[in-house]
Amino acid sequence: MKRFLTGLALIAGMLAAFPAQAADDALIQRATERERATFGPACGEMSFLPEAFIVGDFSKDGNDDVIVNAAVVSCGGAIGSECNDFGCPFRIYVQADDGKLNYVTQVRAFDMKQGYLYGIRNLKFRIKGKHCQKLGRSSCTIITRIENRELVTIATE
Repeated sequence: MKRFLTGLALIAGMLAAFPAQAADDALIQRATERERATFGPACGEMSFLPEAFIVGDFSKDGNDDVIVNAAVVSCGGAIGSECNDFGCPFRIYVQADDGKLNYVTQVRAFDMKQGYLYGIRNLKFRIKGKHCQKLGRSSCTIITRIENRELVTIATE
């Protein structure tokens, strides 16, 4: 009986995961289409590694949003071709209630991490030092959040 219940719980867990994965796949597909329509003409053929898409509710509205990390996007056959000395583009899209993706902004950064500050989900971007008034430093971190479809800087480190 215990074996049966364990198997049943495993199957239920697997079935519960499928709708979420399907929603993520649909969101990623819309982000892919949006990226190809906007940035594809400039670079030719675009392809995306799975790590290119960071999905989560970054705008705290109950809808999953997506951030595209251009460091792992192939543009014209070259991965990360949009990157330069100032970092790589992170393009942020917020999903509306009707499922439409709205472009928020692009941040050129060396990397991005997610975190919480005072219980608020935030995005930490490590950027070129001169862009956050940190003289003499090669890089600094800006802590941001998405509010009303805008990227708001909370602090710099």
